[in-house]
Amino acid sequence: MKRKGFYLTTAILLFIAGLAGAIYFWGENQFQLGEEAMRHYQFEEAIVYFKKAQRSPFTPADIHRKLARAYRMNGQIPEAKEEIEKGKKVFGPADEKLQLESILIRAIQGELNDVLAGLWTCIHHNDPETVPIFDTMVDAYIQMKDFNHAFLVLETWKARAPNSPYYFFREGVVFENMQQSIQALNDFEEALTLDPDFLPARTEAIQIAFEQKKIETVKKLIPYLETNFANRKETIFAQAKIYLMEGDEEKCRSKLKMLENIDADYIPMIILRGELEYSSSNFSEAIRWLTLSNEKIPGIIHTHYLLGLCYREIPGEEKKADYHTNRYEELKKLYYRIGDLVAHQLSRNPNNIELIEQAVTDYFAAEQYDDALAWGSRGLLLDPGNRTIRKAFANYYHQKNDPILEKYHIDQIDNKRSQKSIKDNLNK
Repeated sequence: MKRKGFYLTTAILLFIAGLAGAIYFWGENQFQLGEEAMRHYQFEEAIVYFKKAQRSPFTPADIHRKLARAYRMNGQIPEAKEEIEKGKKVFGPADEKLQLESILIRAIQGELNDVLAGLWTCIHHNDPETVPIFDTMVDAYIQMKDFNHAFLVLETWKARAPNSPYYFFREGVVFENMQQSIQALNDFEEALTLDPDFLPARTEAIQIAFEQKKIETVKKLIPYLETNFANRKETIFAQAKIYLMEGDEEKCRSKLKMLENIDADYIPMIILRGELEYSSSNFSEAIRWLTLSNEKIPGIIHTHYLLGLCYREIPGEEKKADYHTNRYEELKKLYYRIGDLVAHQLSRNPNNIELIEQAVTDYFAAEQYDDALAWGSRGLLLDPGNRTIRKAFANYYHQKNDPILEKYHIDQIDNKRSQKSIKDNLNK
């Protein structure tokens, strides 16, 4: 009996050890997959892997640092801050990696000038975190519409790592924000040459190729997504769009229904659904989808173009057809002028307040509010009391029913305080 008990105990211990080993290796595998996803800027996937790894009792304590970075780079700032706080309980508040994440969050939340000296010090001392520092600095300058300083950072980055896919991707994003899509596409394709698994570079390249009607380029880029990310929205949308362009409405409709089940508020899907219904002569249904798109994101030029065509087909709707056709023509002129302003004039004269005023005015007129607010914020750094920008901001917040911010901007008109120091700071 004693021998039987010994064998039973041994078997149980071996089972527990095997189970613990399996859990350990499973958690370690999820952690490694998360790190691999991070290397290719696949942040959504990295977060999923890291959160799975957390289920294992053997998860490395470093998981909080990893998740904080993944959340930050995926734009989920509250979640990133939460992981930083959890990490401080493990490593202490003086942990350098967690402190750096907090600094990088400040940089992308409008405090770049306050942390800039420290970031450059890290770069000059060849800090092992140099790539995320470069990346965040460029991203912060993009948000500030300060493309000249973005290129200065990129120049230093390229000197350090001339064959970095991260460098080419971020330079492509700068060109994209400057309305220079050809250069942007070239950079994204270069990033993919260096790293075919670089997901954001691929999705951005596909988007630009669609805009430029380079269908063969899209077809070259899609197979990787179909093999590795078949269920992602970007993959299914690209397939649906190609099917519609090739006249296969049935397959397009099938893909769009899949997209609707994944995310019913996905704007590209909504617009393409309207385009499909128009192509199928279902004009009332097309109007329903396109109106939904216009309500969610006004100012999309293609939406007004299609709505004009649809209403033109419905008896008695001539006024609505005229409205959307005229709005399409207005937007076309605005976007042409914005393109010239941003790509050419402001790239040569980034601190020209008159050009910035024009950009703010045109972006608000085109209902591109994020860009209008970003350019306006840059203009107010140069001229805090600028009447044109302050009035435009006040009008925007009046429409948003925000009387506090409306009054704030009215009160700041003609306020010249700290203008010299702010200009000096921008020119550093």
